[in-house]
Amino acid sequence: MSLTRKLVLLTVIAFDIGCNHRPTSGLIAVDDRVGQPARQCSTASGYFTNTAIADRESWYGKHLAAMRETPLCVRPGLHAEIYRLTWLPSFNHSVVVRVERDSGNYWLEARSETGAGGYGPGILAHDSIMALTPNDLSVLSDFLYRSNFWNLPTIPARPVIGADGSQWILEGLAGNRYHVVDRWSPQPDGGDSSYRKLGAWLLSKSGLASQLY
Repeated sequence: MSLTRKLVLLTVIAFDIGCNHRPTSGLIAVDDRVGQPARQCSTASGYFTNTAIADRESWYGKHLAAMRETPLCVRPGLHAEIYRLTWLPSFNHSVVVRVERDSGNYWLEARSETGAGGYGPGILAHDSIMALTPNDLSVLSDFLYRSNFWNLPTIPARPVIGADGSQWILEGLAGNRYHVVDRWSPQPDGGDSSYRKLGAWLLSKSGLASQLY
């Protein structure tokens, strides 16, 4: 992200932020009892290596690469905090929404591709970035807490995969911990309703998904 883009966005929301600052602990408390050790960027290969969805690398990874996303990993000397939703609908353009902390500020970057999630990847079609306000961060923190994201299994005990629908893949990187959750078309009134609300909020902020399924 260029310094010029950051300065422009920070100026736009300066009055909204005022004296409110996010705590140094991040959006939600994360300790060594949740997730798995984050990979070092120097050795990271693939997006989902050593996770329960490593066998979906060839599917998910191609779409992430098409949207110019890189694996979530740790760089020496940096305390990273990133949440990335990858939305792969069967018949619509795939979308990535990434929230990242940088120098105490949080940014939301939204990307989409020309390809549909249920088919082959396309090319990057949209890339936008916005600074999140204190109210945005409060809402996001609440969704993360209510969804119990860091304690959810990567895949449910009885995975549901349908012919028509969408994959909702959410990754989290906080300090030296990493976690990923993958669900197929979570329903508003189902067992993953809180997870869906979290993903739906991220997609709504992106402005790139008008119809969720």
